[in-house]
Formats: sequence, structure tokens, C-alpha cells
Amino acid sequence: MTVRVRFQPGLKPKIEKHAMHDQSSHGSWARGGNKLGTEEIMALHKKTDGQQQKIYDAERTLLKDKRPKILAPKFDKKREDFGTEQEYKKAFKEYSKAWDSWARNEAKQIQSKLGEKHLNGTPKGVKEYVDAVLETDYWKENFGVSPIGKPFVKSMNSNNQQGRWEVGRKFTYFRGWEYINYLAIDRIFTRNEATILHELAHFGTAITQTSRYESHGAEFARNYINITTNIASAEAGIELRNAYIKSGVKIAD
Repeated sequence: MTVRVRFQPGLKPKIEKHAMHDQSSHGSWARGGNKLGTEEIMALHKKTDGQQQKIYDAERTLLKDKRPKILAPKFDKKREDFGTEQEYKKAFKEYSKAWDSWARNEAKQIQSKLGEKHLNGTPKGVKEYVDAVLETDYWKENFGVSPIGKPFVKSMNSNNQQGRWEVGRKFTYFRGWEYINYLAIDRIFTRNEATILHELAHFGTAITQTSRYESHGAEFARNYINITTNIASAEAGIELRNAYIKSGVKIAD
């Protein structure tokens, strides 16, 4: 649940779409999008992120255990108990598959019709969900269509991150330096709508903000509450707002 900005070492950001200018008159909310290119968006990110831990703490309080506690299948037999190496590998593969299914069910948190329709526990389902959200009238009216395009959606295996959104540049052997804009969700959280909306809030903030901001600043908090309210449910939005206030998250400028 984080955002990363990558800069090409040794180079100052190059302006892509138009010359940098005084944007103070635009305010901190550019309804319909800020129309900035990748380099300008990168330049608006502050290195500090003072609210990150408060945001994380608040969101942890919203985790709901709606199902009876289920223990993951245990693979408690020793390797020597199997006749062949192939039998052992087959049994362990079945155990891993069962554990992944159990973990995804434990992390499941679907709050909207879009989530019910698309979030089936697969990377494809996450991509379909993200595309559907970005095509809603609500998203287009409030965040617009950014020149940097939709984020590329993928899954990841992570021990410490539910998801992340990343913008910047990376070097590839065949293509050299290229721009990146992607949203990654840990495979265990592919049915967790709140996690996906958290990362979309990072994307939405980046493509609407017109002055420098922190990744988990007041702008992000407001956007995430607004997105949750309009995409997930009004109830979920109220719960998130109350959790932020209780944890001391700054929402107003």
C-alpha cells in the first residue's frame, strides 16, 4: 500500500507536455485531471511522507473477520514419508494451492457490484476491475483521462506489501529508458477491494494534484475517502473517514 516515484539518476526532470509554470492559482484539486505528463507528476512528489504510518494504522482497524477462523492446511509429513521425489513435490504443490486459496478468502473484502463482478482472485480480475473503475462517469468527471494513460495492472508476491502504485522511468536492456505507470497487487489481496482502491487513490491523486504533496498527505486521504464512497459504498466511505479522524490523519489542508 505505497507509491513509488522513480527518477533517472543524474538528470533533472524533462517537461513533456508544457512548460512548468506557477500553478498556485489552480488549487490542490484539479477537477477532471491536471493534464500533466510523467516528468511533471514525478516532480510534484515530496520525499517526505509524514502521514504514512497513521494511514496504515487507521486502515488496519477496518479489517473485518467475517468468516470462521480457518487454519491453513498443514504439510506436516516428512520428506522421507513419500515414496518418490515426484510424490513429495505433488503433495507440496497441492498444499501451496490450498493455502493460497485459503489466504485469498481470508483477505476477501468486496464492497461493490463492480467488485463482485470482476474480483475473482486472479490478476485478470483485478485488471478488469481497475479498467471498470476508470471507465465510470464518477472517475472521468473527477479525475479525467490522464496523458500518462491507465496504469498497467499486475500481481506480485510480497511479504510486506498488499499493493503499490509506481510512476517514473526504468531502464530495460532492449528499449533503454522508458516511462512506467503500473499498479501491483499482492496475489493474496486480489479479492480485497479496499487495497485496490487505495492504490487507485494514489494514481488519482497524482493525475489531479497541481502542487507538491506527500504520497499519503491530506490530498490522498480526501481522494481515497471520496473514491471509496463513490465506488465501494457510502458506508465504507464513512468508516474510512472516521478511522482516519480517530488515528489523527490530516484530511483538510
